[in-house]
Amino acid sequence: MTALIPASGTDHPMHVCFVTDDIEALVSWFSGLFGESAPQPVDAPPLEVARPCLRGVDVDGGFRQVILSWRSTEIEIVQPDDRPSTWREFLDDNGPGVHHIGFGVPDYDAAVAGLDGSGHRVEQTGAWATGRYTYLDTRGRLGTFLEVLGFDD
Repeated sequence: MTALIPASGTDHPMHVCFVTDDIEALVSWFSGLFGESAPQPVDAPPLEVARPCLRGVDVDGGFRQVILSWRSTEIEIVQPDDRPSTWREFLDDNGPGVHHIGFGVPDYDAAVAGLDGSGHRVEQTGAWATGRYTYLDTRGRLGTFLEVLGFDD
């Protein structure tokens, strides 16, 4: 059996993403926990780069983001704006919390197709300057979304 998310073959770290309505407060909390200075949030890439698509429909939802490193794991913190996105829906439905676990994979298309084909529907897709992402609905199995990341390296 070929692994959809192999344990080796990529040097991109796994991450856990928290969605919040107060990014500065959560970044400050994590930074204090890690003994690091708090980085400033960055805005989402422009729509022509990000190309977010929620359940097959193009959307214009944006966000602010911080990525913190802790050992070999990244902590991503996202504060969505009020426009449609999976982050906004999650925050409205659940309040702050773990939105997804993300994995960089060597074969992005195969991982997305395999997970989607096994019943984990594509929730949202998008991109940034050096890669792309897909959130798959694994909430029934994991209690959270799973993110597959493809990098243009």
